[in-house]
Amino acid sequence: MGGAGSGSSDTLTARLFILALMLAMTRFELGTHFDNSSVTRYAVFGQEFTVAAHSWDQYAKLIMLPQLVLWPAVAPVAALLLGLPAYLLKRRRLKQ
Repeated sequence: MGGAGSGSSDTLTARLFILALMLAMTRFELGTHFDNSSVTRYAVFGQEFTVAAHSWDQYAKLIMLPQLVLWPAVAPVAALLLGLPAYLLKRRRLKQ
């Protein structure tokens, strides 16, 4: 994809690709793990929500929001939490 400094561009490109893939899989009910057509009920912090199949709400709340907002926010935090211990351990071993 890109060279140095293009991390956010690469991330956006990947998210947009997955978004398009999920929208197509859901729209045509292709039955893959990217297909959300059968998901019409979900819970957030204990509160249950219902969306109609193939509705704008289903596409926006179950595909677009997670891909464009949640994953880009969660991924760096997860990378930091998982990568920091390994980095610190490696750094400690190099000093010995």
